[in-house]
Amino acid sequence: MNQNLMTSPLDELITKHFFSIYQTEEIMSFLDWYKDNKSNYNIQFKGCDDSNWTFYDLVESAVPDNRDRETTELLKSLSSNYRRMNKARFKKANQLSAEVYHNIESLEAHLGKTNQLSPSLKEILFNGKTSFINYVSERIVRRDESMALRISHLANNSHDKIIVWAHNAHISKKVIDGQEIGLMGQLLHREFGDKYHSIALMTAGGSYSYMNEKFINGDHNYDDELFSSELGQLEPQTWETIIEYEQPSYCINTNSLKNELGTDQLLGSTRLIGYGKETKDDLYYLPIIQHFDTVILFDKTEATSPLSQ
Repeated sequence: MNQNLMTSPLDELITKHFFSIYQTEEIMSFLDWYKDNKSNYNIQFKGCDDSNWTFYDLVESAVPDNRDRETTELLKSLSSNYRRMNKARFKKANQLSAEVYHNIESLEAHLGKTNQLSPSLKEILFNGKTSFINYVSERIVRRDESMALRISHLANNSHDKIIVWAHNAHISKKVIDGQEIGLMGQLLHREFGDKYHSIALMTAGGSYSYMNEKFINGDHNYDDELFSSELGQLEPQTWETIIEYEQPSYCINTNSLKNELGTDQLLGSTRLIGYGKETKDDLYYLPIIQHFDTVILFDKTEATSPLSQ
């Protein structure tokens, strides 16, 4: 994405690198604007979700050409297990996935020892390990944990500001439900404290986009159809309707609100919609001041427009 932004057609880049929910005219417009203003900014696009299907090609292109014999053999072993893993099924696929993880560790150790481990290659190998960690870990590492690990790696190996573009359910500073919703944000807030600033985007009404695919990262064929629908009517005592009552569009600094109220325990329900169609189960009861640093309410939103076919 970063390498080809200025030379490749934007629609091709978007359909190749973005989940279907983001393959929109609005994303196209943003990237088009960025291309025209790139000299004023220095943005690097990074993915924090699983991308194991592109992993080996990235490794192969990033390892220096002047390879010693051990590097060549390690890459050969990694390539063999990786290719076989993609064709295998069930138990055999799991065994090969574990071998891929160990291959990555061995390659990383050797490249580090021989001073061939560039920052970009280190990042690729780290992302590879998070993709395959569940095949060697004694416990299940959840998707949100893997995303937090990748963001943490970027933050700890750079002095740049990082903007994490994700749903409210991911960026919350505390877990909202069970041990999954809000886990990514909670882990990052624990590690980085006040350096992690969580901005919730809410709406009182309007329309939204969704897709029917249950697992957004279940495959690398980003060809799911994008649909749109009107948002359901909210109950009177949701955060959205309470804030809208004061002003249709609003921005709240929750720390200031906490100081004004003298508490951060105020409870209310809020709507958390991901990439699927809205259901009655998308309302969650939470003390919003504890979960987000800033809350921005839009009076009305409009569904995004799928890329023209």
